[in-house]
Amino acid sequence: MKNPPSKPLYYQLKQNILKWIEDEKYMPGDLLPSEKQLQEEFNLSRTTVRLAMKELELEGVVVRSPGKGTFVACLKTETGPRRLLSFTKEMQKCNLTPSSEILSFEKELPPAKIAKGLEISEDQTVWRMERIRLADGVPMATEINYIPSTLLPGLEAINKSLSFYQYIEQAHNIVAAYANERVEARIANFRESKQLGIAKGAPVLYVERLTYGYVRNRPMVHIPIEMVKIVYNAEKYAVNLHIER
Repeated sequence: MKNPPSKPLYYQLKQNILKWIEDEKYMPGDLLPSEKQLQEEFNLSRTTVRLAMKELELEGVVVRSPGKGTFVACLKTETGPRRLLSFTKEMQKCNLTPSSEILSFEKELPPAKIAKGLEISEDQTVWRMERIRLADGVPMATEINYIPSTLLPGLEAINKSLSFYQYIEQAHNIVAAYANERVEARIANFRESKQLGIAKGAPVLYVERLTYGYVRNRPMVHIPIEMVKIVYNAEKYAVNLHIER
């Protein structure tokens, strides 16, 4: 009986790295050994190491950041009992540099669905802010935020270096407490594909989030503070549900 052919060296290295992650030797957001360190540890060529890392990157297992190194990917979001973090905080946890490109920022009358979610009348204005959210310069999601203008009258002066949650807490004493989300699978339309740098018709995750908060130093009454529509690149995000009987 013939012995089965040995697996290619790059594949063996790839499986070793996957085992490290499975055994939690390296956790999401952790920096992996450099290509040079992997070459020396496994006695492999540079080409072999790069091929293994490229496959892991294409599969979404690792994230390569120029000038920083290769990290275990942690861009998979979870629903359920998780912390309400801003995009900025989520990316920083993954050792990525967050940034935003503001496409539009204006005051307008809200659609009926938005007004109902924010518990305001349709003749009350909202701030509408549309952004592309990036990590290390790579588009991760598009967002359209709706915020009651009476709640944040000076939002046009927002410090662009702060996350939205940081800004409202520092400038208005409003603390984001929790959010309700609705998630659905969709395919990217032309505009979304262009903004995210993906093919038209590629899978995306569409999220509608209604965030509640309270004003610090006042009786803790939770009020809607924002409604946001988010389109995530499905190659970068997944949804995990915890279900009990």
